Amino acid sequence: MQFRVLGPLEVLEDDKILTPSALKQRTVLALLVTHRNRVVPVSTLIEEIWGEAPPKSAVTTLQTYVYQVRKLFAAHAGRHADDILVTKPLGYVAAISPDDLDLTVFERSLARGQAALEAGRVEEASAALHTALALRRGDALTDVQRGALLSAQAARIDEAMLRALVLRVEADLRLGRHHELVSELRALVAENPLHEDLYAKLMVALYRSDRRSTALEVYHELRRSLNHELGLDPSPALQRLHQDVLSDAASLQPPVRARTWGGTLMQNVRLSQLPPDIGDFAGRAGDLAALGRLLEPRECAPRVVVLTGSAGIGKSVLARRAAHQARARFPDCQLYASLGADADPADVLAGFLRTAGVRHDLIPDSLQERQQLFRGWSADRSGLLLLDDAASAAQLRPLLPSGPQWAVVVTSRSVLPGLAGVDHLRLGLLSVGDAVEMLGNIVGRERVAKEPEAAASIVRMCGLWPLAIRTAGDRLVAAPHWSLDKLVVRLGDECHRLSVLRTEALDIRAQIASSYEQLDEVERSAVLTLAAAETSVFTLGTAASMLQGDRNVVDSTLDRLVNMQFLHTAAEHAAMDGDIRYQIPVLFRVFARELLETVGPLLGLF
Repeated sequence: MQFRVLGPLEVLEDDKILTPSALKQRTVLALLVTHRNRVVPVSTLIEEIWGEAPPKSAVTTLQTYVYQVRKLFAAHAGRHADDILVTKPLGYVAAISPDDLDLTVFERSLARGQAALEAGRVEEASAALHTALALRRGDALTDVQRGALLSAQAARIDEAMLRALVLRVEADLRLGRHHELVSELRALVAENPLHEDLYAKLMVALYRSDRRSTALEVYHELRRSLNHELGLDPSPALQRLHQDVLSDAASLQPPVRARTWGGTLMQNVRLSQLPPDIGDFAGRAGDLAALGRLLEPRECAPRVVVLTGSAGIGKSVLARRAAHQARARFPDCQLYASLGADADPADVLAGFLRTAGVRHDLIPDSLQERQQLFRGWSADRSGLLLLDDAASAAQLRPLLPSGPQWAVVVTSRSVLPGLAGVDHLRLGLLSVGDAVEMLGNIVGRERVAKEPEAAASIVRMCGLWPLAIRTAGDRLVAAPHWSLDKLVVRLGDECHRLSVLRTEALDIRAQIASSYEQLDEVERSAVLTLAAAETSVFTLGTAASMLQGDRNVVDSTLDRLVNMQFLHTAAEHAAMDGDIRYQIPVLFRVFARELLETVGPLLGLF
């Protein structure tokens, strides 16, 4: 369960908002949460709610408020509410883990950022402070009826937020981000009209942006405000800064930027982790153009594109090619991670943070803190992130950057529901022409040009599936004395086709078996039954008849098989009646028929 006080009071469990609606219940909860893991006496709670004139029924009423909050948590959070609000002899305790309260996460990030800034680790300081400030959703506890204690607590939090903001601006100034800071500092001095440190930073940002006269105007603006409001002159430090601006002091020049990378000091390092492009890439012109258009950055949020398709369809190759073509649009960095079902997002984030220059011993332990640190680091950068073979939306969410000048390319075998604002692009099989071109790139174009009909037969018997075509090409490369016709003959025997499509590096049967194992029993039975039919193309009605099931149930099964890439929608076989035509991919059908030799009699299919 997550608790948030850096703005309106919020309690969340799995994205469900459990915040009490009653004002006094929110007051009780806010006081307990801001004093987490400490006993808050009943007398303190009563004074906070009713002040110096509580009703005679105050204790009983307070017990009712606590009971109602517990009941709300128990009804929605699926856990025993006594684990959260614990009754003690003299009061109550909110038992909350540090990682579950945004205030403690903020305070740790602030402390880490301040220590890093004092030690001269400016990049690390900026990232940590951006992380801290990213948690803010407005003034603290804005929707809570506050007594003396909560008012003091809210003021303390807001003051800490302002301190974090000043430190973050200082770090960004040291990193040479003065142009980006000018407009932000203008807004900040308007909100804090007598905060001399913010005025000083605005003057420095303006001076470094070649706006010396405007920097001097800002000084005089503050001087007039101080004289009018308080009868004071600016502080000696600000007066010295004014003289430095007048004299173009060398101390006002931005510091020379340098980064540490693996312990070695390097200048102007570009962070690029992209794997090498594939030299024999072929076809996919339309898909490549569509993906390239989708990688244009947006103004408000990162661009996220999920590229789906069956194993071996060419998702990773296409994503890699598109990423290399788009590199110039994302000059700050290009990051990469290969995920898979077992990848832990916390480990992936640790890798990104190390690449960004964060020392190993300063990377936080929890997933949430690593996520916040990465988002803070990425907030004002332009970057490209390639995440290969994502297993789920839950695995993906913590890895997404926060800055709007980012694009994220994700490859996955299945659609990832539950991601908002995502563009989807599904890869299908190659055309015959593109498949032959791919085969020629692998085995040699002259060799394919001598036997064009055999080349077309090979790619068709491979089901126009890139992984199978690559395996067939590798067989031909390993046997330069073979004609293409010889491979056609070997592939023509369906009983041995998958054995032919096997090399030391690639095994098509094993690849299909991996996908088959992800199906449940109903889906496996459906695949085998449909593969046993004489026709490879069928409609929903035909499938319902063969599977002897309810039409709606069969429809859902077919949808899942399409999502798992075990079925394709055969657009070239579409009929005038508008019914969807389904087709089992060629080699998947061969694999299923192999299995039928073993399990078919048990299912009554053979």
